[in-house]
Amino acid sequence: MTGQPGTLPSMLRRRLGIGALVAIAAFVSCREPTQITLVVTTDAECPGEAGVEPTLVDTFITAGVDLRPEELVAANVTTQCSPAEGDNDIGTLVLIPGESDDKTVEVVVIGGVDSHGNPVDGKSPALNAERCSELVQSKEGVAGQPCIVARRRLGFIDHKRLSLPIKLDKRCIGVECSEDLTCFGGVCVSADVTCDDSGNCADPGGEGGAPGTGGAGGSGGSGGGCDPLACTDACEPNAQLGDCASGTCDCLGCSEPGCDTQCAQSGDVGACSGDDCLCQPACDATACAADCVSPTAGACVGNQCVCTCDDGLCDAVCGAMPNDGSCQNGGCVCTQMCGDPAECSTNCTPPFETTCLGGNCGCGCDDVLCDQFCAPDHGGGQCANNACQCWPCDATTCSQSCGSGMGTCTPGGCDCTCDVAACDCPESWETPFCNAQDQCDCSCSAPACASFCAGQNMAGACINDLCECMPSGSTGTGSMTTGSSSSSSSSSSSSSSSSSTGGCSVPMCQAMCAFPGMYCDTVECGCDCDPVQCNASCGFGGSCVSAETGPCMCNPDPSSGVGAFGGGMLNMGGGIQ
Repeated sequence: MTGQPGTLPSMLRRRLGIGALVAIAAFVSCREPTQITLVVTTDAECPGEAGVEPTLVDTFITAGVDLRPEELVAANVTTQCSPAEGDNDIGTLVLIPGESDDKTVEVVVIGGVDSHGNPVDGKSPALNAERCSELVQSKEGVAGQPCIVARRRLGFIDHKRLSLPIKLDKRCIGVECSEDLTCFGGVCVSADVTCDDSGNCADPGGEGGAPGTGGAGGSGGSGGGCDPLACTDACEPNAQLGDCASGTCDCLGCSEPGCDTQCAQSGDVGACSGDDCLCQPACDATACAADCVSPTAGACVGNQCVCTCDDGLCDAVCGAMPNDGSCQNGGCVCTQMCGDPAECSTNCTPPFETTCLGGNCGCGCDDVLCDQFCAPDHGGGQCANNACQCWPCDATTCSQSCGSGMGTCTPGGCDCTCDVAACDCPESWETPFCNAQDQCDCSCSAPACASFCAGQNMAGACINDLCECMPSGSTGTGSMTTGSSSSSSSSSSSSSSSSSTGGCSVPMCQAMCAFPGMYCDTVECGCDCDPVQCNASCGFGGSCVSAETGPCMCNPDPSSGVGAFGGGMLNMGGGIQ
């Protein structure tokens, strides 16, 4: 198979793992061979392509039984990568079982990446696969590093050819998952995979082949119905890491690669500030030159505009002989000596002021003047290395990027804040609130809904965050209005008066459910929990213990460590007793 398109070099078909697996080029038998073919691809650029998207440097592949991080030594590294329609092709590798009774195999594929970015927190923008594997072996981890780690765990099936796709996904750059998990679509999911009767193996997280026909443990899923790709989509708007390991989609903090990718869509550069993703305008060389005032000149360093003292400009500021000047220790110093700045004949303009620097006249940066100079377009600045440095943020762009919120330029970039008073809701029965992404949002207000429906001589209740109007005292068949549009609704339990529900009436139901995050389910005559209202009504956020019956559980005050119920009744029967 050497030299055939789509196959890895011959060095990648040697023995892998811990003496339990052998990579082969061909297998001749009267029966179908027992083997697994790895098909390795990537959506990163291949070396030599455009070079603006993340580019794969090389690929590290190893396999074995019960493969632990410190055992990633019997590995193969290849620089092979062929551009193709869709995902680029790295190659294929065939594995056959060794003499061990254990037919389970663990595969680890690691890609070294050139992100074409700037160092973040001292981390390199490019690493090769060998260095990435060292980070995994040492358990330092690849979080935030230009590395992609893909793990798979499955079982051989006797006399069956299995095809196992492994994609080095750009969304997994810098994503750290525990040893029994793998990154798939930017989300940490179970590394177990299953294969169907045709030999096609599933993606991790239960996507693909039929369950139960192969794999380690026979599960192959993420344990609870979490869809890794849907979880990624849900978390990516906030540039967060998605985790399906618990069986539900959980967005965890801010992802540097995800933040940078999100901001790049608008031509900006992303940086995490705590759990928030801040988008900063990319450095514009022309604008940078205008931001730097003589005697400094501007240059883009990464996405930052850096002003530094310029000898020629300094000399011009200092004037004719004997006031020639030069840059010293970051500042502009003239040859004219002084004991008082008033003696100097230098021509310094804001944000610089004439001062005596070590006994010589010079131009020194003033923090207040610098902050005022930068404020119109950047929200402010400060002196560094005796030069005025403006924050990397454009006030107008920042305000626009925050949508209905307010944008403020800070030293970290653009910070969005939400003013609930400025939020506007389209329906009279809605109340505005600021969501977790500092954006205006609307939720149904029980009092406003009751008032809205009262104008139609009907009773109102918030159900699934919608205001629904119905005849007063009725929980059965009747005219139901949602907002301003009408629809027909009927109860599965009764179509008679409130007496048939044990004395329950709409006012009674609403009174019993007058707790934060709860609403009256007039069909079942019970209190249900609304996740949006629950989260909004709690000071530190909250969630429903059960969407059907609640209650609304508020998150504890971080300073107290004590939790609290938002209210409501926990009634497993679904109705008010």
